[in-house]
Amino acid sequence: IPGLHGAETPTPTSTAGCEPRKDWTLRYTVQRDDALSKIASRYQTMVSKLAQANCLSDPNLIRLGQELRVPGAA
Repeated sequence: IPGLHGAETPTPTSTAGCEPRKDWTLRYTVQRDDALSKIASRYQTMVSKLAQANCLSDPNLIRLGQELRVPGAA
């Protein structure tokens, strides 16, 4: 229901105990209208690899301004 607020709980966005990939040093900041599939395509990788590398528990849930590690060089 649009505009409904209350009893909200934070949605976990990362997998507990997971460490993001250290060898992916390039960072991408999630922009408006981004989707993980769009970002994966841009960096020529798969959604599953991008989600795993960033410890995303739900690849369909990314936040505006969230910083993701992506493959590639600057």
